[in-house]
Amino acid sequence: MKKSILLSFISIILFCACSSNEITKEECLNKGMTYEYKTVLNYRTGVYEKKFVCTNK
Repeated sequence: MKKSILLSFISIILFCACSSNEITKEECLNKGMTYEYKTVLNYRTGVYEKKFVCTNK
């Protein structure tokens, strides 16, 4: 029982640590790229959301 609780706790920590993979506007501009907003459909909710993308100049 203790092993399963410990393993589930460790897996939750690992997945939470790897989830933030987003780049900020400042990082995008420092690399010499342009910062653009795009309207993207969220398939889970069915609502359009604004997302940003770094593109080359």
